[in-house]
Amino acid sequence: MTLPCGSVMTKSMSSYNLESEFELIYSVIAFYHFISMNTEFSNVVFQLHLVFRTPQNNYVLMKANVNYTHLIQVSLTLSNDHDNLPTFGTSNHFIWEFNFCEFDVTPHPHDPHKIALLRSTSRHEF
Repeated sequence: MTLPCGSVMTKSMSSYNLESEFELIYSVIAFYHFISMNTEFSNVVFQLHLVFRTPQNNYVLMKANVNYTHLIQVSLTLSNDHDNLPTFGTSNHFIWEFNFCEFDVTPHPHDPHKIALLRSTSRHEF
């Protein structure tokens, strides 16, 4: 993908702008057929010793961590057949970051290092 000018802007979404951003996405979805998603959870709570790692055990472990931890963020990228991102008539290219407010570092299980990383790289408040 070549980004000739501008930069990639992350549109941070939460309850206050969710509907307007979904309308914006809906307005361009017909032109951007490829969707990439990334999920951020509060990270690994359960771990296995290397001796017990098998494909079956890895799946069970990953599922347990996903079921036990909270979804914090979902990132969404739209692109077309030429790997172009939406520009909405500007020189910038746009992706989205959905932030969920249900996670709370006080009562919910989490990895402190993961939370520190997310604090430093996103606009999410914990």
